Amino acid sequence: MKSVAGHYYDFDREPQIGNWRIVFQEGTRFRAETLLAGVTGYKVIAIPAEPILGYHRIVPHTLLVNGEKIDLNTQSSPYYSWTNASRFGVRHYFDGSDVKLTLEFSSPESAPLEFLRVALIDDLAPVPLPEKIKIDISAKIDDIILPEAEKNDVTNWEQGIVSEGRAGRFGFVKGDGLLDVAMPYLGVVDKMYLCGLPEYQKPFRWSYRMFPDGLPLHGDFPVATVKTNDDKLDVNRLSVFWEAQTPDGVFSCRYSIAYPGIVVHDSRNQITLSDLEYASNYQYVLIPKSDGAEVRTLESCADLEMAANYLLFFGATEFPDVPLLVVLTRRPKALEVSRDPRTNRLKKIVFDGVDRAITATPFGIENFAPIPPRDEKFIKEALRRCRFWSRALLAMPVSVKEFYKIDRKKGEVAITEKFDYFYIADEWGTLPLEIAPLPPVLSHCGIARHRGEAVGFPTKYGELTAVAGNEATYTLPLADSMRSFPLREAKDDAVDKLLADGLKEYLDFTGNFGDDVQSYPYAGALLEPFAMASTMLNFMPEAEKKELTAKIANRLKLVNDVKRSYVYPAVDWGDMMRLMPDDEKVLEIYRDPALPRKKLWNYYERTERFTRQKYFICYLNLCLFTVEKVLKTGTPEEISSVVFPLIENDWGAGLTFYYMYLAMLATGSTREIRDNWQNIKKMNSFFELFHDWACMASGYAESGLGWVEGANYGAFTVFPHLAHAVGDVQAENFALYLGAKQLALRASQLRAGSCYFNRYMRTEPFYFWKMYRSESNPAFDFQSLPKMWQNRAVDDALYNGTTEGLYPEYFLDMQKVLPGEFNQAIRLYRDALTRYNDRKSWTMIQQFSSVLLAGALNENVPEEVVLKDLEFARNNGMLFHEWRGIHVFSRRLPKNYFESQIRALLLLRKQPLALHNWLNCVVKDAVWDADQKIARIEVEKVGDAPGEITFSLKKPCKAVLLDKSNAVPATKTGKITIPILKSTIIEVLY
Repeated sequence: MKSVAGHYYDFDREPQIGNWRIVFQEGTRFRAETLLAGVTGYKVIAIPAEPILGYHRIVPHTLLVNGEKIDLNTQSSPYYSWTNASRFGVRHYFDGSDVKLTLEFSSPESAPLEFLRVALIDDLAPVPLPEKIKIDISAKIDDIILPEAEKNDVTNWEQGIVSEGRAGRFGFVKGDGLLDVAMPYLGVVDKMYLCGLPEYQKPFRWSYRMFPDGLPLHGDFPVATVKTNDDKLDVNRLSVFWEAQTPDGVFSCRYSIAYPGIVVHDSRNQITLSDLEYASNYQYVLIPKSDGAEVRTLESCADLEMAANYLLFFGATEFPDVPLLVVLTRRPKALEVSRDPRTNRLKKIVFDGVDRAITATPFGIENFAPIPPRDEKFIKEALRRCRFWSRALLAMPVSVKEFYKIDRKKGEVAITEKFDYFYIADEWGTLPLEIAPLPPVLSHCGIARHRGEAVGFPTKYGELTAVAGNEATYTLPLADSMRSFPLREAKDDAVDKLLADGLKEYLDFTGNFGDDVQSYPYAGALLEPFAMASTMLNFMPEAEKKELTAKIANRLKLVNDVKRSYVYPAVDWGDMMRLMPDDEKVLEIYRDPALPRKKLWNYYERTERFTRQKYFICYLNLCLFTVEKVLKTGTPEEISSVVFPLIENDWGAGLTFYYMYLAMLATGSTREIRDNWQNIKKMNSFFELFHDWACMASGYAESGLGWVEGANYGAFTVFPHLAHAVGDVQAENFALYLGAKQLALRASQLRAGSCYFNRYMRTEPFYFWKMYRSESNPAFDFQSLPKMWQNRAVDDALYNGTTEGLYPEYFLDMQKVLPGEFNQAIRLYRDALTRYNDRKSWTMIQQFSSVLLAGALNENVPEEVVLKDLEFARNNGMLFHEWRGIHVFSRRLPKNYFESQIRALLLLRKQPLALHNWLNCVVKDAVWDADQKIARIEVEKVGDAPGEITFSLKKPCKAVLLDKSNAVPATKTGKITIPILKSTIIEVLY
């Protein structure tokens, strides 16, 4: 099945500047020249920009045109986008005569010219000057009225996440992403079209600048030339205050992820909007009057009189028309407008005599064809929004405290958010309007209850909904984190035999790698070779079970050793993905003495960059060593000092926690968890410190690098179990509260392409939204639909549901909260993957494995359908066999592990009970005898701490016995937890 969508703008059709020749080389620095002849008119020379991660084949430094040096940063506010990178854009007029271009750059390549791609792009086309107009408007406008907030007495509620000391997305880098725009550099507003449309046929991003003219760009991203070290930065989970010194005073921006505007202050007493050529080419301004409003051409505003505190600019000459709202704190002395004399395009608007203003795009991610000045429908809606936001923007939510109350009986959590505000006064005496917004993903997740109503502001995460007042409450279902473990069948050993085939070879292979070497740079990789296989311990022969358990027990201790170091062989991951080597080849690759090997550590202590909070990370993204080459040594000193945001730590943390939990079950011992609990909590604090209010999770940075990382689901799934194992009730409850938020995020991810973004993309529904990420690097979400198959299933999105985790809990949770939509999505992926004709990559195999797992866990899917899919997967190279994903040594599995797991889950359907969880004891054997209608669970007590075992009765039983006596009180159906004080045999009689 072929994929559809992709980029609307065709980068491959851009004319390339060729015939470069190297004229100088010194080490990795080069100078290349070329001659252009016969070019006329205004063009843009588009040159690759220095990459965000610090490694690229080409890093430009200087461009010379006929010997004249061009500062690449002078025109870089709206720098140009590219397929997989970003570019500088240098505008130049060519008169047809010969032009010599000289480019100075760095490159690690010995033959860099084959990677040098410099395009020559047509500049913005000239447009006619607008006719002067003055239109009086008198219209009855219905104001936006929000419901009053639900007031809760939170005295007995538990404290959730607060803003102080937490940084959310704002802790990683500067710039930052907001609700519908980003600020990649101080004072630069970027509105890349997350909801792209085919009409946006431009190779540059929608952008304007508020920072004073002629000053360098401050920020962390290329093309910024001034870092934030000397800037004043006040950051918390909800908001940022960013101030920089200028030659004439100070300039600052204040913004919040819960607020559509940007408050800008310039001590020069002059607010300037510039570089507007790359935003909408506005022709008109809407001016509030005492008896209505007035529409004028921008150039006819010398006698500007305003009855309220706002102006709305609109009326572009081509798509997109994105109305721009400016809320002023005082009347400007003049409205100075300048246009480019050669194109007539708007360049700059200056509000003289104003030191503070708020800018916002009040229609959010919605965009329009050019709006005529007499469009009555638009004018009425624009006035409605302007009147609302002209008050609401004067009260910015700058911090929030959350309180939660868990109702285990109902299986839900209520969350109340209490906001604090920064108030802005104006000379009109406008009364600020406090609104309490709700996280935008709640608007389309389909599982939340709240009183909020849409305020007509679609964000790049969901509709912004709110209530009037300073607090908002919403209720979410708890994630059901209980994994179900099947029992062996007394009279059917087919699964046992299937699993045993290849089990010894698996153990022999993993024995080639000692405890001092790891295939991944994350702590849990030490357990990875054995943890997943341990889920099938109950079906293994006794000898192999004993060997595997011993390995797990040893490694569980090592994983929790904070000071432990290990050897990381840095294999070429691209080769491993492409070649999919077998056992012998894998051993050959890892035994190669030329293979780079690095000394790394289990855990690294990081200090959050802006709030100075300390936490552990356990994962260094492998690409940072091999592709981007940001990390050189991997020493604790390097990791603690590197500025680059190590946001994918949540991938490694999710897997590490999940493997710890499986190891705890396999060994029966909670000792390692109890002895290292404070360190485990310090690692888990990452999810709290970087909790993202808008997305209700962690790991989001507006660098194009943050996403909905599927593997982190394991952390939310099992951390409540780990906390319960050590008796930390507060930590257990807090984990359940965070897990409910993660569940809402995943539900919104499932529905976003069918219930939200498709409306603003004006397209058919698609399934589902792979990730929430955007802005600072326009390479990632530039004017395009997600890549999807013809049935509108998004390529790889199902993979991102769990990535390498393949957590059954995810599929069970989705089937519980959104059964219809989730199962529809699974059917679409099943259809797409069974028609997939390209090479069977490991991501395709993983996605079909997700289809199999979701089917086996859903009793509404007939067993014969699951078995048919299993046969298809086996016959078409779509089934996990010896390897779970990339063929690195820790991903080795028993040959038939995955198929035996699917078949065991089919057995579970017919069994009247299921095992879930146990502490301080080992399940030695668990058997269901259908003939005798009895289940026998042999439990061995481990350690001195109190033990327990939890299982669920799917059907009422006659009796639950311990050692053939001592009847245990049991519910008719549902979960039952039995204390384990000594080794015993539990019998459940039917």
